[in-house]
Amino acid sequence: MTWIALLAATQDVPSRWDFKPGSWVEMNWTSLRAKDAVRRAYREDIPPSGPKPAAFLDGLQEVSRRKEDWRGRPCEAIEYKDETRHATLWIVEGVAIPARDMATGGRWVAVPSDAVRALRVEKKASATFTSKLDVLELSAPIEAAGRRFDCVLESTSSTYERPESTILRANRRWLSAEIPGHVVRQDRQCTDNPAAVPHDYSTRAELKAFHVAR
Repeated sequence: MTWIALLAATQDVPSRWDFKPGSWVEMNWTSLRAKDAVRRAYREDIPPSGPKPAAFLDGLQEVSRRKEDWRGRPCEAIEYKDETRHATLWIVEGVAIPARDMATGGRWVAVPSDAVRALRVEKKASATFTSKLDVLELSAPIEAAGRRFDCVLESTSSTYERPESTILRANRRWLSAEIPGHVVRQDRQCTDNPAAVPHDYSTRAELKAFHVAR
């Protein structure tokens, strides 16, 4: 009746699953749109060998830097490119966000801990995949699993555009380094409706219980 993820460390890039084997997390799933309460749960095991996110840059070359402001703090926007990909990271010195990843081009990439925004655009044949990440709050306390967590709140969105269709996925997630997987709560949206509004969330996963192996 619960989603239990068994975790193992990855060594090549930062991963939100960098916990010792035997660590686990249980999540409750609910619908945010049903008139009556709808609650279910599911189980997912994480194999010891993966999956692992790729490095965010992964062969991209830096092409420019510029100074910007992020919520009153100095920020550096760094742009990267290659023949088919374009990415930008917004970096704030001193920020240390729990490891997270984002979907891009059919895979997952690790996002640097000091990045408060990220953008990637990838083109394959007639398809374009656009991914965005934005940190909304560096301190967003919430209650879950009978205790209080001081989380980082961020949103992500991705669109997979082809001539015949567009698929939109969006998430809002509360992150804590204390939790295997780092997600205390996550709201999700997935649709191919061309009239869809980004971040019109339809489901929520929320922490029920967890264990960190020592």
